[in-house]
Amino acid sequence: MKFSKYNLIMPSAKKDHHYLFNTFNGSCFEVDNSVADIVKKALIDNLQEETKDLFALSGVIIPDEKNEDHIIAYSQGRHRYNNANYVSTVLLTWDCNLRCPYCFQGLEKDAISMTLEQADRYINFTLESAKQSNAKSISIMLFGGEPLMNMDVGFYILEKIKSHCDKNEMHFFSNIITNGTLLNPEVIKKLCNYNCRTVQVTLDGIKEVHDNRRMYANGKGSFDEVINALRLLNEKSDMYTAIRINIDKTNIKDTHRLLEYIGKNGEALTKCLISFGIVRTSIFTPILLKQSSQSKLGRGILDGIRVAGDPGALLGKKEYA
Repeated sequence: MKFSKYNLIMPSAKKDHHYLFNTFNGSCFEVDNSVADIVKKALIDNLQEETKDLFALSGVIIPDEKNEDHIIAYSQGRHRYNNANYVSTVLLTWDCNLRCPYCFQGLEKDAISMTLEQADRYINFTLESAKQSNAKSISIMLFGGEPLMNMDVGFYILEKIKSHCDKNEMHFFSNIITNGTLLNPEVIKKLCNYNCRTVQVTLDGIKEVHDNRRMYANGKGSFDEVINALRLLNEKSDMYTAIRINIDKTNIKDTHRLLEYIGKNGEALTKCLISFGIVRTSIFTPILLKQSSQSKLGRGILDGIRVAGDPGALLGKKEYA
């Protein structure tokens, strides 16, 4: 047996403890300093048998013959060349109802949107491409701008492709990346009708932080609308909701507070997944995030998750001391 090469040790807010995170499979433990030192020095024989068994079960310890790099390479290759599922992203519009300063599309949004004629060309291209690859399923990602600004065309596309899949005994899935401000019960119901598997919504901080970063053209913040949308999505058991938190130097310190707010003792958005994105440069901070800041971010995220909700549900975290 040997330690996985994908084990990561990071300091915990708890005195004399560290986080042990395996980036290969996502398992996470809180361990005392002695166990952390054993992992760092790869001294497997120094572990208690109970701990050794637990680490072997979670992938922290692996068989000598297991080559994790080969497994990752195989998985990536299989995904890249697997034609069973045809995946496509459609840009419904460049238009957006928000004016986020760090947006890669710029402050002045180009309002060009897909027309029905263009949608028909996209549909024909998608169906022909899926046919050529002998796909057994089709998955469509709705993207923007803010895709819900042109959702009549979006639903038109989903209806045409879903109908084709139904007639040809193919599976059909959809996904959407949205700022969340235009989500309501009616829109969510329609998305469910088109087998929407994942909805990604951005939430950059608690109210005062988010509203300063993600505002409408008139300067009004969007926090309240986004939270209302997340409450609705949190009730859905047939789709995944990913809360995207964009991080830069200006809101690192508030990440902990946001995770507490959306956690079990706050809004209880415990069915939502968390996705972090590092904004390397923005109107807020025109310099790159330094390595020290990234380490600070990592510690802040782990500590925030610890108090936000059931860590076992979020990271498969266990505590060992």
